[in-house]
Amino acid sequence: MGNLYKIFLILLLSFYYINMDAQTGILDINISQNGMDDEHVTVQVFQGDSLVSEHKAFFYDFDEFYDTLNVGFYDVKLYVNFDKDITETIKSVEIRSSERNRLYFTLPDTFSYHYDNKYNRNDTSIISKPVNLWHFSLGNHFINNNDVFTSYCEFGIKSGQEVALYKHFSLGVQGGSSMNWTNFDKNHSISPQFKHQEERYYYWNFNMLLFGRLTSYNNKTWGNDGLNLDAGISYNFPLIYRYVLIQNSTKTIKSHIHKYNDFSTIIRLGYSSVYFTFEYRLTNFLKEAYPEQPKYKLGIAISFVTD
Repeated sequence: MGNLYKIFLILLLSFYYINMDAQTGILDINISQNGMDDEHVTVQVFQGDSLVSEHKAFFYDFDEFYDTLNVGFYDVKLYVNFDKDITETIKSVEIRSSERNRLYFTLPDTFSYHYDNKYNRNDTSIISKPVNLWHFSLGNHFINNNDVFTSYCEFGIKSGQEVALYKHFSLGVQGGSSMNWTNFDKNHSISPQFKHQEERYYYWNFNMLLFGRLTSYNNKTWGNDGLNLDAGISYNFPLIYRYVLIQNSTKTIKSHIHKYNDFSTIIRLGYSSVYFTFEYRLTNFLKEAYPEQPKYKLGIAISFVTD
């Protein structure tokens, strides 16, 4: 009799657990990432106002989220980043006994990505981006208050990287090259004994710029639709520096009239890919017999993207 009682009890417990297991189902969630590997995702499952389950991960770790839930109706909410920006909510998801309910979330391409240093993985806490610019600058008598020169123009290219240390501040370095032409006023020639048609400096340099950048937008994302303010110091290494004097069909050229201490400060104010630039030369780098280059330059720069 005792053995029959034990058998009955075992059968009763087995039926109970089988029946309990039969009252649950599986919620399976898949998300279309759209290249958002470095974003955070939070999935929350509610029954009424009660949080039943929660799953947090980076997209690059997010393979598939699934949970075993009791039979019933649930609301499923998807957030991007841990600041709880609601992307999508699916209400009244039914979990049936011993069935798998599969949900698919597709994030819109226009979704605004967010980064939070508190949760970023180590290799994305600092974002590095290319900074490439074509630039064109001008100087003249009015800008420089200098009667020796009538005009000054410069054209060049810079390429480099910026590192976003914070959302609105980054440090960068650019290397580049530029060509410069400075035209003398005919009444202030350094060769007045000659009747000349043209007198100018020609300057070709390699330059290296270290700069800081403030942005109005989150610079840890890949967009740049906002204001940028750059300030830095540049060293300009003379590759060629010449004084050129043209008299009818005769051209006189004098080289090696420079020293190697050409430093300048640069300020750039831009929106998106267009910048206004201001440059001030800090040092005198020509030999004593030659008037110094204009100190001030105003210009424009346009950024471009390389693969």
